[in-house]
Amino acid sequence: CRQVAVKVMMEDIETDPDTRTRFYREAKIAGQLMHNHIVTVFDLGEEDGRPYIVMELLRGSTLGDYLSHPAAVPLETKLELMIQVCEGLAVAHARHIFHRDIKPSNLFVQTDGSLKILDFGIARLASSTMTANGLVVGTPHFMSPEQARGVEVDARSDIFSAGAVFYFMLAGQRPFAAPSLPAAMHRVQFDAPSPVPSGIVPAALERLIMKTLAKDRAMRHQTILDLRDELVAFRRSFDVETRRLAQSVADRCRAFDAVCADVQAARIEAGLDAPGVSPEIGAARQRLAVLEVDSAGALLVVPFKRDELNGLIPVLTLEHQVALARLLAWQGALDAVRMARDTLVSEGPHLALLLFDAAVRAAPESGAFQAERERCVAAVRKLDVVDAHVGADGCAGRDVRGSGGAAGNG
Repeated sequence: CRQVAVKVMMEDIETDPDTRTRFYREAKIAGQLMHNHIVTVFDLGEEDGRPYIVMELLRGSTLGDYLSHPAAVPLETKLELMIQVCEGLAVAHARHIFHRDIKPSNLFVQTDGSLKILDFGIARLASSTMTANGLVVGTPHFMSPEQARGVEVDARSDIFSAGAVFYFMLAGQRPFAAPSLPAAMHRVQFDAPSPVPSGIVPAALERLIMKTLAKDRAMRHQTILDLRDELVAFRRSFDVETRRLAQSVADRCRAFDAVCADVQAARIEAGLDAPGVSPEIGAARQRLAVLEVDSAGALLVVPFKRDELNGLIPVLTLEHQVALARLLAWQGALDAVRMARDTLVSEGPHLALLLFDAAVRAAPESGAFQAERERCVAAVRKLDVVDAHVGADGCAGRDVRGSGGAAGNG
């Protein structure tokens, strides 16, 4: 058996003939539309005089709730949802059915990421006379200017409403926000949409959405498929730019890896383990590894998100700078240790100790450097004790501290 949802008319309004008619009309119209992006109606009936609709059970949330989740929805996902809205409406428009109430609460995002259009309750067949001219139906914040005026509408009214929803998805605000419904209806008919906050929407996509919101329907996209095709074309160009950005991030990762390899070699020479990297860099390495193998088709395998890549750049930049600073410190420490070893043999422990001190200051975590320094300190103390005893014998001390070779020859 399959699980279904049952929509029942509320008891206190089921006696209203207009509401009852609308309820049945929703079921009949939705029943004609079979598509992945339109909710499926299985049955229509009446129980004890109470109408009901049996439809598929959806799991997820309305678009409005989906967009309000704490985790930000990336632009790529929003574009896919927009395209799905257009594809669902295209099926209805092909049957000369106009939804007339496209809004976030009538769009349902399922847990698998697919979208369903809900509630054809005020939808109208092009040939129907059930809705009289002059009657305003719909939701003011998302309805078209012609719908707000109560005149005859066509598919371009749904295009306007879809554009208003897309604006809301991108900008996080309604295009014709107003303190009251009458004010909203006035803005829909006469005012330009509120400006999109700067920097959050690519200019090409903003122009596309603004076209859907033209007051003159002749200036909008003329079919929902025209709008769908423009969204697909934008997504294609956006993906190309994302590939370039992903390649740039991969190049940054390689440069960072090269510095890390040098740091690792220095630490190993100092007797330490290789340094770790941040979880973000570790995850980025795994995802970007595919670019090393097949940079041309990498995005077909790993769908990078623009926000994800842009977020990696400052992290990589900071980690790269930190790694470079570490490398310089380790190289300085290693140079000091190597010079100290040579000086210990050629000049004795006193000068060598100064270099060992410099190495330990540059790399205090190296136990190996600390151990070499301690051996040098012990040598200095031992030599100082010998010098003290020799100095007690008078001038012989000068002979011993002067030139070991000369003393031996005397």
